[in-house]
Amino acid sequence: MNSFNMHLPIFHIPTFDLASNPSPLILAMCAIGALLLLDRPNAGLLYSLSRKALRYKHQRAELELPSVFWDWSRPCEEEVPPAWSPLWDTQTDLLLTYFGAFCGDPEAVVRTMEEIGSLSCTYRLRQAELGPSSLTAKPTTWNSWAERECTKRLLCGIFIISSLLTITYGICPGFSVFQHGDLEMPGEQSLWDASTEVEWLERKRNLEQDDAPAVTLRLAVRWALDGQSPDSLEHTRCSRWSPFMATVTMHGVNTLVYHVADFTHPQDVSPDTHPLHGTPKSHVVSHMEDALGRCYDMIVSARNGSSSVSGDAKSPLLFNSLALLRVCYIRAFTNINSMDRNILLRRSRSEMLEAIRQYAVKPVPRSALLARVVAHVPWKPSRSPLEQGLCCYKRPLR
Repeated sequence: MNSFNMHLPIFHIPTFDLASNPSPLILAMCAIGALLLLDRPNAGLLYSLSRKALRYKHQRAELELPSVFWDWSRPCEEEVPPAWSPLWDTQTDLLLTYFGAFCGDPEAVVRTMEEIGSLSCTYRLRQAELGPSSLTAKPTTWNSWAERECTKRLLCGIFIISSLLTITYGICPGFSVFQHGDLEMPGEQSLWDASTEVEWLERKRNLEQDDAPAVTLRLAVRWALDGQSPDSLEHTRCSRWSPFMATVTMHGVNTLVYHVADFTHPQDVSPDTHPLHGTPKSHVVSHMEDALGRCYDMIVSARNGSSSVSGDAKSPLLFNSLALLRVCYIRAFTNINSMDRNILLRRSRSEMLEAIRQYAVKPVPRSALLARVVAHVPWKPSRSPLEQGLCCYKRPLR
């Protein structure tokens, strides 16, 4: 909990019951904790046990043959069971996906990318559970609210792992902000931070936002790119940027920039073209430059507007948001695809060194656009994740 949940707060600690959750989830949580504490032997053992326990439960559920093998048609039932798996099942699957993707073992990484489709399917199925017409749209108790909020944050975690796989290994994003951006964003941070039901009820009464429309991922990305903030708009269920909401939004921006960069590659835009009198691509690039600058203002707003410990300037969530902003700048205005991402899946040291050498000696095209971007980018805060990340990288090498 202290090692992973601070980076990806998908578990509600006050209502999380260790004794009632199945063993695959507990083993997966222990595996993540051991990996972050650099206890790789025990991490690998716990990861393997969690996968086997989860596979065993799935095999028992598959003993009943699916309806495709029936030679008759079953009448429609009034209450159809949901097509998605229990919440703990998807939470376990997500933790195992994070472990496999970033444990450093090439075989585990490849296997994880092959299995990511199950999470994508779960994402689409569970979105219906969070719809405004669903039975859980307006939870009245602390436990029902916590379960709904954990479901929202779980889907945010699935969206985030898709974005991280794109950043790390160069694969295409599994989601689109426009097509899959109806995901309801996490609720008020003050409600999530409430340690007791009495405290939660008191804070809920002070908010009085039950009838306001929910904030979706698509809307949050639009706010960030347009320079708007929740507190400047009326009739929304969110009053300010929280650190986790800012992180999810930046992953949405990163996914959007990935798709936009296919159309507006910097090398396809004339370096000396004035943004107001050039090609349509130049207009898009100029707008992207301004929009990413407003994203930095959004991150600052999330830091200043948070009263919880997650709003600390050195917190992992804001750390990740700044790192994502730097990735967006590089992807939008440089040729990031020149780096061979398959280098992370190779075991041959000579192949790795050759790929690094080719990337290091490749010339960087200079242009008026790149010079203008460098002049306006807040490089000092954006450089901080890179510097601190280098310290984290050196630690296991000692």
